[in-house]
Amino acid sequence: TNSDKKVGFVFCPTSNAQITEKMPDFDMLMNSGFPVMLGTDSVASGQSLDLLGEMKYLQIHSNVTFEEMLSWVTINAANYMQWDDMGKLKEGTKPGINLITGFDFENKVLKSTSKIRRIL
Repeated sequence: TNSDKKVGFVFCPTSNAQITEKMPDFDMLMNSGFPVMLGTDSVASGQSLDLLGEMKYLQIHSNVTFEEMLSWVTINAANYMQWDDMGKLKEGTKPGINLITGFDFENKVLKSTSKIRRIL
Protein backbone atom coordinates (compact mmCIF):
# COMPACT_ATOMS: atom_id res chain seq x y z
CA THR A 1 0.00 0.00 0.00
CA ASN A 2 1.02 3.62 -0.40
CA SER A 3 1.17 4.14 3.38
CA ASP A 4 4.22 1.87 3.47
CA LYS A 5 5.99 3.79 0.70
CA LYS A 6 6.42 7.53 0.49
CA VAL A 7 5.31 7.76 -3.14
CA GLY A 8 3.24 10.45 -4.78
CA PHE A 9 3.06 12.50 -7.95
CA VAL A 10 3.82 16.21 -7.93
CA PHE A 11 2.86 17.99 -11.10
CA CYS A 12 4.17 21.45 -12.06
CA PRO A 13 2.05 22.58 -15.05
CA THR A 14 4.02 25.59 -16.28
CA SER A 15 7.31 23.71 -15.98
CA ASN A 16 5.90 20.80 -17.95
CA ALA A 17 4.67 23.21 -20.62
CA GLN A 18 8.05 24.87 -20.90
CA ILE A 19 10.17 21.70 -20.78
CA THR A 20 8.09 19.01 -22.54
CA GLU A 21 5.16 20.94 -24.04
CA LYS A 22 2.91 18.11 -22.77
CA MET A 23 0.58 17.40 -19.90
CA PRO A 24 0.64 14.03 -18.14
CA ASP A 25 -2.16 11.48 -18.28
CA PHE A 26 -4.21 12.83 -15.38
CA ASP A 27 -6.64 9.91 -15.38
CA MET A 28 -3.72 7.50 -14.93
CA LEU A 29 -2.27 9.60 -12.11
CA MET A 30 -5.60 9.95 -10.29
CA ASN A 31 -6.34 6.23 -10.63
CA SER A 32 -2.84 5.13 -9.53
CA GLY A 33 -3.69 4.87 -5.82
CA PHE A 34 -0.94 7.37 -5.03
CA PRO A 35 -1.54 10.98 -3.99
CA VAL A 36 -1.42 13.61 -6.72
CA MET A 37 -0.15 17.03 -5.74
CA LEU A 38 0.34 20.31 -7.53
CA GLY A 39 3.57 22.21 -7.14
CA THR A 40 5.96 24.68 -8.65
CA ASP A 41 9.33 23.72 -9.98
CA SER A 42 11.51 26.81 -10.08
CA VAL A 43 11.62 30.11 -11.90
CA ALA A 44 14.21 28.51 -14.21
CA SER A 45 11.55 26.25 -15.72
CA GLY A 46 8.30 27.93 -14.71
CA GLN A 47 6.85 31.41 -14.70
CA SER A 48 6.77 31.78 -10.90
CA LEU A 49 6.42 29.94 -7.60
CA ASP A 50 2.70 30.80 -7.45
CA LEU A 51 0.45 27.77 -6.85
CA LEU A 52 -2.66 29.76 -7.76
CA GLY A 53 -0.99 30.60 -11.06
CA GLU A 54 -0.28 26.90 -11.61
CA MET A 55 -3.95 26.15 -10.92
CA LYS A 56 -5.07 28.82 -13.40
CA TYR A 57 -2.73 27.42 -16.06
CA LEU A 58 -3.88 23.84 -15.45
CA GLN A 59 -7.52 24.90 -15.57
CA ILE A 60 -7.00 26.29 -19.09
CA HIS A 61 -4.91 23.36 -20.36
CA SER A 62 -6.75 20.33 -18.94
CA ASN A 63 -10.11 18.97 -17.87
CA VAL A 64 -9.10 18.69 -14.21
CA THR A 65 -11.81 20.18 -12.02
CA PHE A 66 -11.22 22.96 -9.51
CA GLU A 67 -12.20 20.60 -6.69
CA GLU A 68 -9.56 18.09 -7.78
CA MET A 69 -6.88 20.77 -8.12
CA LEU A 70 -7.81 22.15 -4.72
CA SER A 71 -7.30 18.73 -3.12
CA TRP A 72 -3.91 18.50 -4.87
CA VAL A 73 -2.67 21.73 -3.24
CA THR A 74 -4.31 21.19 0.15
CA ILE A 75 -5.29 17.86 1.72
CA ASN A 76 -3.17 15.61 -0.52
CA ALA A 77 -0.03 17.65 0.12
CA ALA A 78 -0.75 18.05 3.87
CA ASN A 79 -1.37 14.32 4.29
CA TYR A 80 1.72 13.40 2.28
CA MET A 81 3.91 15.74 4.33
CA GLN A 82 2.21 14.58 7.57
CA TRP A 83 1.21 18.13 8.43
CA ASP A 84 -1.55 17.08 10.81
CA ASP A 85 -2.49 20.63 11.89
CA MET A 86 -3.31 21.83 8.38
CA GLY A 87 -6.97 22.71 7.98
CA LYS A 88 -7.93 21.93 11.57
CA LEU A 89 -9.64 24.81 13.32
CA LYS A 90 -8.88 24.20 16.95
CA GLU A 91 -6.83 25.91 19.63
CA GLY A 92 -3.11 25.36 19.38
CA THR A 93 -3.05 24.44 15.68
CA LYS A 94 -1.76 26.33 12.67
CA PRO A 95 -4.46 25.64 10.09
CA GLY A 96 -2.88 27.45 7.13
CA ILE A 97 -6.09 28.99 5.78
CA ASN A 98 -6.05 31.01 2.56
CA LEU A 99 -8.78 33.05 0.92
CA ILE A 100 -9.25 32.88 -2.84
CA THR A 101 -11.08 35.93 -4.16
CA GLY A 102 -12.50 36.41 -7.63
CA PHE A 103 -13.82 32.85 -7.92
CA ASP A 104 -16.61 32.06 -10.39
CA PHE A 105 -18.98 30.06 -8.17
CA GLU A 106 -21.52 29.45 -10.92
CA ASN A 107 -19.01 27.66 -13.16
CA LYS A 108 -16.68 26.51 -10.36
CA VAL A 109 -13.58 27.97 -12.00
CA LEU A 110 -10.88 30.46 -11.17
CA LYS A 111 -11.00 33.76 -13.01
CA SER A 112 -7.89 35.35 -14.47
CA THR A 113 -8.32 38.00 -11.77
CA SER A 114 -8.53 35.48 -8.90
CA LYS A 115 -6.12 36.19 -6.07
CA ILE A 116 -5.08 34.40 -2.91
CA ARG A 117 -4.37 35.80 0.54
CA ARG A 118 -3.32 33.99 3.68
CA ILE A 119 -5.73 34.69 6.52
CA LEU A 120 -4.55 32.18 9.20
